[in-house]
Parts: sequence; C-alpha cells; structure tokens
Amino acid sequence: MENKSEIEESKAFATGLFQGAQIVSYYMKDRYPLIEGVIIKPETGHREACLKGLWMRAYAWMQTLEKLNGPLDFQALSVGNRALLEIAVDLVLLHHDKTNESGWKMFWWNLSEKLKASEQIVNFYSEQGLKVPDTYEAQEIFYRDEKSIVDNMRVTLWPNKKNPSKPVHPDRWTGNGNLFPDIEKADQLYGSVVKMNIGSTLVEYYRTEYRKMNWRIHSGVASFWNQPPEAFNLVCGFALKWCADFGMLCTKIILTDFGFDAALEGLKQEWGNIKHQRDFVYAEQLYKFHSGE
Repeated sequence: MENKSEIEESKAFATGLFQGAQIVSYYMKDRYPLIEGVIIKPETGHREACLKGLWMRAYAWMQTLEKLNGPLDFQALSVGNRALLEIAVDLVLLHHDKTNESGWKMFWWNLSEKLKASEQIVNFYSEQGLKVPDTYEAQEIFYRDEKSIVDNMRVTLWPNKKNPSKPVHPDRWTGNGNLFPDIEKADQLYGSVVKMNIGSTLVEYYRTEYRKMNWRIHSGVASFWNQPPEAFNLVCGFALKWCADFGMLCTKIILTDFGFDAALEGLKQEWGNIKHQRDFVYAEQLYKFHSGE
C-alpha cells in the first residue's frame, strides 16, 4: 500500500507540473501572431530572423510537450528539455548582440552543418568507388556548388588556431566545442534574469542536471535500471517544470528584444499571472491527493 501511495503522490506531482506546462504552451500560442508579425530590419536581418526562428522552435516544442502526460514519456520530455535549454542560451547570446554578427554566424553555421553532412555522404560513396545514389542528389549538388563558398566562411568566421587557413566546422555556431562556454557567457550577460525565471543560474543547472538529462536521451540504462515506478513520474514532472521555465524565458527574451515589454501595457503583470497560474495548478493537484479527493 505504501508503494501505491507513493506512486499516486508522484503522479499528482507530475500532473500539476504538466498542467503548468500547458499554461505556458497556451500563452506562447497566444503570443505567436505578435512575434510572427515582427518586420525584420534589413540591417540586422540575420539576427532577427534567427531570433524568430529560435523562438518558433521553442514554441513548437511546447506545443509538442503539452501532449506528453504519461510516465513513459520521460525520454521525449528529456529531449525537449535539452533543446529548450540550448534555445534559451542561444536567444540570450543573440539578444545581447545588437549587431548582425551573431545572427550572421548562426546563419552560416547552418550552411556549414549542411555541408558537413553532404561531405560525409559524398566521401562515403567516393571511398567505396561508387556513384552517389540519386537519393542524395541534392546533397551532392550542394557539396559541388557550395563547398568553396562555405569553406571560405569557415576560415573567416571560425579560424583554426593551429592552422588559420584550414576550414573547420565548429560544434557550435559560436565557435565553441561544446555548450558549456556559451552557458557561462549567457550567465554573465543575463544571469540575474535567468535565475529569477528558472530558480538557478544556467551554470548550476548545467552542472546538476545536464548529465542526468543525457542519460535519458542516449543509449544506456543509467536512467532506467532498478528505478521504482514513481521515479518516472518524478522525472517527467521535473522535466515539464524546466521546459515550462525555459519556454517562458524564451518568450520573455524575444518580447523584450522586439520592444513589446515597453509597448504593451501590463506585459510584466501578465508574466506574473502565468507564474501564479502554474503555482496554483501544481498546488491544487497535491491538495487533491492529500485530501483524498
């Protein structure tokens, strides 16, 4: 009986946080027309296009996550959790660079990533002495027509320290080999706002949660082996909480960047109301459990 009670309590915990994520998802859906309608300025077109594109991805993730309300969704929720963390970091970096430089790098990194994929396909068949199949014709054409252009941009935007003339595709658009240096930079730029919204710094979140999140995403049994049933409700609940936090942070960043926080009266109060609603539905679910309703 004790185990059943623990399962039911963990279910109430996850349900309350799921309902909170739904509130954020609905809010982002409501703000979609406003953000989608922003006219991009030609002089900073890449920056603003990337800001909008990143927020649209966060919006799409929240629309997906609001459908995941079962304990076996823990893997999918973890994928969304990590994606929303990365999107939030990128939005902070773009938000604090009012020039077109960061947007330009992100734009060319996307092309560099496509070239890397095309190179792997072409090289694989070339090493086998085979013709590239028609299935990959588009990648072969991209490789043929764009390689020299993209390689020149790789040398310009992400010069190799050991050999500046060698074109290298970086793991991140910032030129960093992993996410953590960008996490640190985002904290330096926006740490107080981040902490106010998610309850910790990004560095603290990364150091305490990121590896566990990856356990649930990549192959292996570290997050699965010998776990009691209630653990999966708890994992889902926390993931939904963090996803909602990051989704809300992304929305605040873009509304602020595009000047809506000054133009729309009561926007900050609106954000406070969203937090209050999330807290309320969470507390309500736990109250129902403990009162036996």
